[in-house]
Amino acid sequence: MGSEQRKKRNIKREHYEIRDILSLEKRRQILEKEFTDRVGYAPDLDSPRTFNEKIMWLKLYYQDPRMVRCADKYAMKDYVAQKLGEGFTVPVIRVFDEPGDVDFSLLPDRFVLKVNWCSGYNIIVDDKSSFDEEKVRRALDIWGKPDRNCYWQYFNWAYRHIGRTIYAEEYITQTGEQLYDYKLYFSRGKFIYMFIATERFSGKGLTYTFFDEKLEPMPFTYGRKPRLVPPPEVPSEIGEMMRMGEILAGDFPFVRVDFFLTDTGRIYVGEMTFYSGGGILPFDPVEWDLRLGEKIILPEKLVTED
Repeated sequence: MGSEQRKKRNIKREHYEIRDILSLEKRRQILEKEFTDRVGYAPDLDSPRTFNEKIMWLKLYYQDPRMVRCADKYAMKDYVAQKLGEGFTVPVIRVFDEPGDVDFSLLPDRFVLKVNWCSGYNIIVDDKSSFDEEKVRRALDIWGKPDRNCYWQYFNWAYRHIGRTIYAEEYITQTGEQLYDYKLYFSRGKFIYMFIATERFSGKGLTYTFFDEKLEPMPFTYGRKPRLVPPPEVPSEIGEMMRMGEILAGDFPFVRVDFFLTDTGRIYVGEMTFYSGGGILPFDPVEWDLRLGEKIILPEKLVTED
């Protein structure tokens, strides 16, 4: 486990342990400090203007119960089916109640194991005959503990009431075993910009390349991840992704909808997130934090619980 992973795990545990005193004001204080340390400037959460400030504001002051269903990486599949029809999410092979219930003999040679209540809780198995079963079980056991819910990291509210689900999905591929993530942002149901994540498994290092609403590449880095130069090709299917995303985004004030495009040209919705980057990933140059933030139209406050 790397130092960054250990830090995230420790933060979640600490916040879970002090959960009884985490008032709205206390959460705001914690987020303001983390924001300043990670992003490089003090946030204005009373009059947010930048992308990251608005993400933080949404965490604290917008609690739409519909977001719980969409943030749940398993329940989201039913939401997508309701809005778009069947067949637009990666098929589920099996669902398990407990980490110890995972029966690998019931799974194919290639699959992906996931836990639904946080980003990054997935294990890609491309050859069942050579993977470390005990290591996988240990990871599932850790991810399944109550303090592993993504809410406890930096108070991503939509995750707070998600119950844990462990499930196995089909293994999907793209040409050359590359897997591009097409991450499209929407505000009030309107496409505003996107980025393509590349080189996830190439060993070269993950890249984020942003494109504006006209699909022109934008000249900045996000989260200290490099841009791909020259930029990756935008597929012809992007128009269909926009159409699907706008239906899913509906009247949410802000949401990012992630898509995969398989080597057969099939489009899958990967996930929906309301707190892209946790609101703590810096832009370079920093002016782009403001320029992207201008596209997000915040709602009135909706706070139903402290």
